[in-house]
Amino acid sequence: MRPDVFVIVAPQGQRAAGIGQVVENLLAKAFIAEGSRRILALDGPAATLAAAFHSPNPAPFADSQIAATAIIHALVIVTRNLRNFDFPGLNILNPWDAV
Repeated sequence: MRPDVFVIVAPQGQRAAGIGQVVENLLAKAFIAEGSRRILALDGPAATLAAAFHSPNPAPFADSQIAATAIIHALVIVTRNLRNFDFPGLNILNPWDAV
């Protein structure tokens, strides 16, 4: 796992509620301070894996893309939305679960 890389994703409804502006500010600061090394692109291998995931899984395609990018870069997805991130090989952590 690479602790210097992170992904921030805010659903459309949260962006409309103002949370998105906070996320966008954090992302902009991270990009300016650290450069593009902290932003992961959806590259060819991740896109291919996302397409393979999405085909049998009814989860939203964006979730398939996030999961595939995490797998390709050996990252952990931190979410309580376990239903949409049920992909083989994905390391997932629900921070609301008891430790």
